Amino acid sequence: SKPGIPAEWTWIDHNLNFFEAGSAIQHKLWFTIGIHPHDAANWDAAAEENVRRLARHPKCVGIGECGLDFFKHDPSEAELQLRTFRAQAKLAVELRKALVIHARLTTAENEA
Repeated sequence: SKPGIPAEWTWIDHNLNFFEAGSAIQHKLWFTIGIHPHDAANWDAAAEENVRRLARHPKCVGIGECGLDFFKHDPSEAELQLRTFRAQAKLAVELRKALVIHARLTTAENEA
């Protein structure tokens, strides 16, 4: 996503009707909400409030996908990603939601 509200949040907002009672497919749908490591710079008070708002939805089963990913990022982003990950982990505990972790195997082959 580009800086600002991640596109996934806009998609969920525009399609929440499919998750609601009365939708022909609502019984098949659940979602998680959070900020992926690629978008860690977007975590701020507004992002936290948006995650809280969407996490209150009964079909939201978790916070994430969040974590650390340095594969395509400069090592200088480590602290930013870590701060964003910690904030979302704390939120998941507070809201009693599952935490969906982004994990990437780091090997000499994919680091080259």
